[in-house]
Amino acid sequence: MSPSHPTSPLQIPRFLRFWCGRISAATGNQMMMVAMGWQMYNLTGSAWDLGLVGLAQCLPALVLTLPAGHAADRGNRGLILVLCMVVETIVCGVLAVAAFGGWADRELLLAMSVALGAVKGFQNPAQQSMVALLVPDRLISRATAVSSMGMKAAVIVDPALGGAIYIAGEGVVYAVCAALFALAGGVFLALRKVHVPPPEEEVTLATVFAGFRFVWNHKPAVALCYRWQGSATFARLDAFARCIHAGLERVLEHGLPMILVGDGDIGGLVGIHFREELNLANAIVSIDGITLKEFDFIDIGAMLELSGAVPVVIKSLVFPASAALGRAV
Repeated sequence: MSPSHPTSPLQIPRFLRFWCGRISAATGNQMMMVAMGWQMYNLTGSAWDLGLVGLAQCLPALVLTLPAGHAADRGNRGLILVLCMVVETIVCGVLAVAAFGGWADRELLLAMSVALGAVKGFQNPAQQSMVALLVPDRLISRATAVSSMGMKAAVIVDPALGGAIYIAGEGVVYAVCAALFALAGGVFLALRKVHVPPPEEEVTLATVFAGFRFVWNHKPAVALCYRWQGSATFARLDAFARCIHAGLERVLEHGLPMILVGDGDIGGLVGIHFREELNLANAIVSIDGITLKEFDFIDIGAMLELSGAVPVVIKSLVFPASAALGRAV
């Protein structure tokens, strides 16, 4: 039984089921990508064919961005996830049978990669937008953070797990992945009734491209990351704030918020200086104690009323110095 006023999204049974299903599906995806890459390289010995496996999975998802997003907006997201898990289970089953039977080849792996890419194109938007339907509005930011942390852990741990299981053979990896997808499908099946009816309007090209129009008409806010060294004297703060204000003048004149992220313990002072000394009327989000690097992304949640803090999730794009797969020549 869940508490009447949960303080954590994991205390809500339907979110917990969704989270477990998402982790199960992510584990299957990561392990399968490792197995398919190694199997392709073992079959052909070609780095080009290895790259084609990844390309064959990415292109369909890119091409299907608009119809997949439209389906997530108007369709039953729980049911979409169930159907995606069914297809992925079938794909893993085919690959497992082919591996055990010894008739897997380059063309089969590429065809299954295309199928997986198409499925992921529908799975990802439905999965990401499902969180808001499972928790109260006040817990959406926490639920998003918990979901993101689970996915990040899966991306880090599961490829190594898939590599360890690959020692027993690619067919074993595919069989385990099929079981994981089937488990996730069973979990998502319980969420098929969590559905918000779509607006009653005819589906046209205008509705399909509505997302592009929204982005064009609502200019995105700009977040500025900075590093602070030395003391926070009035003169330094004033020069710093006035330079930022001048640089972001065109952004601020549209009424967009001022978003600042720094590593030093001066976030409050910077925010106060903008408000009281520069009389900035825009909303101000000034966060300190965070060090960011190139290719880092941050998700900033809603402010927690009791503490005045905001939850922040940092996502990093990591490019290894050497290829993850391949052989020394």
